[in-house]
Amino acid sequence: MHRELTFSRRTFLGASAGAAATVAFGRWAPGALASERLVPPGKLGIQLFTVRDQIPRLHNSVVDMNPANPFFGQPLPGGFRGVFEALASFGYKTVEFAGYTQGANGPITTQEIRALLDEFGLTAVGTHLSLNTLRTNLAFEIERCQILGMGYIGTANRPTDGTNAPDAIGGVHSVAGYKAAAAEFNAWGETCASAGLKLYQHNHTDEFRFATDQPSVRV
Repeated sequence: MHRELTFSRRTFLGASAGAAATVAFGRWAPGALASERLVPPGKLGIQLFTVRDQIPRLHNSVVDMNPANPFFGQPLPGGFRGVFEALASFGYKTVEFAGYTQGANGPITTQEIRALLDEFGLTAVGTHLSLNTLRTNLAFEIERCQILGMGYIGTANRPTDGTNAPDAIGGVHSVAGYKAAAAEFNAWGETCASAGLKLYQHNHTDEFRFATDQPSVRV
């Protein structure tokens, strides 16, 4: 029998955020959040940027000291292995990367990260690069994405950051700046497409301003 779920954006965000927060607060318990999960199985993903302080922490080196947490008194996960295991136990299936180092847990290769993804049933769908990296090291990053099995490669920087248009340096929101950025993105997109990847821009609120040179135009 099919049952429709009705919930607000606030409820959805609360339930999803609860799963992510558990990584930060304590050792995982697979059934701990089951009663609150509203996202269908297999559809839950996470930006690893949101747990960026967990991955470099030495695995099991810190004990959760928050008495309000159901995992109070237990060691916290760290490194890609610890965090991936925790995410998988919560039901996460996809991740967006925001770096490839794991701090106190020691060096790790791209191939080793891929092995951990496979071990815990996770899929890498995209990555979170700087515009400068796209400008100077795109071929290397494409190869890394292919090893990790990604279909997408992206940036979280404003499109106009550091573009060659004089009025776009520093991210000025002008029509000219965005036209210069579009030319860069089109060139990168062609390179990515030839390697079987799609390019995306991971936007924030700053990208939705009106143009400085044409105030009636939203860039």
